[in-house]
Amino acid sequence: MDPNLWPPSKSRMTMNCVFSCHCQGLSPMNVRYLYAAIFLQLANLSAWFARENTVSYYLKQRLSGACQGDRGCLAAESVLVASHAFFLFFMAMFFSTVRTGKVNELRNLWHCGWWPVKIALFMVYFLVSVLAPSWWIQIYEKITQLGAGIFLVVQLISFMRFITRLNYKLCQTNYQGRYLVVFGISIFANIGSTGLIIFMIVKLRHYWLDIEFLGTTLVLVYIMCALSLISKANKLFMEPGIICGYILFLLPVSDYK
Repeated sequence: MDPNLWPPSKSRMTMNCVFSCHCQGLSPMNVRYLYAAIFLQLANLSAWFARENTVSYYLKQRLSGACQGDRGCLAAESVLVASHAFFLFFMAMFFSTVRTGKVNELRNLWHCGWWPVKIALFMVYFLVSVLAPSWWIQIYEKITQLGAGIFLVVQLISFMRFITRLNYKLCQTNYQGRYLVVFGISIFANIGSTGLIIFMIVKLRHYWLDIEFLGTTLVLVYIMCALSLISKANKLFMEPGIICGYILFLLPVSDYK
């Protein structure tokens, strides 16, 4: 070993930590939640900012596109541009890490490390999306209508897996004490979600499609609760209660009117 490389300097250790999979104890599973946080917070905030901004860049660049200078259309298209950038980034991550089977594999290190490179990669994708022509963004809009439905199904399944694991970890030790905690969370989630649904039904009473979605959600939640209380199901009703809150988040952002 080269004596000049040992002991490692603080700067070298910091750089290795930045590009390492297990920097600060991050495991591949924890990194998945980090990706989810990036998607939920950064993507949604970017789309919101693009929609509420004056969008002066789009007013100059896309006057000859499908929007023909319409402010509302340009704002919606700017949201699609932000969505397109995140779509390219996550698809690149998916195809570059698919079928990764070993912890020591290079693709696994890429999955949970190399964050400076990923930031630079995302900036490139965002620039590509901004410079993309209007007709391409319109095609992407058609694709997103199908992708949104698939995403919600996958997201719902992933969310149920997360709550099931949380439920199991809370109750595998000190069952009697933890059971009361989970039971309390379940009751709070169900009552809170029911109250919010009723509030939204009253608020949106003039929009029958919204009421149909909200009413169906309320019925389905309590059907899931009833099924989960059957002894053969061996589940609590923590999942449907929290999922109900998740669905409540989806309904306003879907902008059904």
